[in-house]
Amino acid sequence: NDPAALLPAGISGKALLIGRSDDQKNYYSVKYFPPDGISPKTGSISFWLKPLTWKGKDNNAVMFVSAEAAGQQIFIYKYWNKNELWFFYSADKTTSLAAAPISNWTQNEWHYVACTWSGSELKIYLDGSLKNAVPLKKTGDKNFTHLNIGTIGWPNKVGQSLIDEVKYYETPLTA
Repeated sequence: NDPAALLPAGISGKALLIGRSDDQKNYYSVKYFPPDGISPKTGSISFWLKPLTWKGKDNNAVMFVSAEAAGQQIFIYKYWNKNELWFFYSADKTTSLAAAPISNWTQNEWHYVACTWSGSELKIYLDGSLKNAVPLKKTGDKNFTHLNIGTIGWPNKVGQSLIDEVKYYETPLTA
């Protein structure tokens, strides 16, 4: 029962605190299990995000959303030592990556993130604008069973964020 994990105000109702605790000993995350899983062939994940203890120019890593199945991964995160948000998709060790600059992101400011995948392309949208589209080199063949919302226990220091309105769509979004 960590008082820091109480649900603070979000875009609509309450948000979820994600990231590591101040002492770096605990991490905040939840798992969501869509009834039919998450298709590796086509879909979208969108959410609102508010950095609390980090900025786009910081050198720390911050995980937002991930999904995994045997030999497959989706990660949406800020990679350490980069001023970018990364949308990483891997199937059978073949990796595709769409990155978008976030160096202008500051603490306590909400941003809308949408990441889409189809049989041929990964796209990343920030605040309603397409920021990058790259070829999807290979799609997986097994449904992802769940979404991890928040950190997944990375060993390096991660920042805290609020996340709200996390949604999974079976089709690619256009903004």
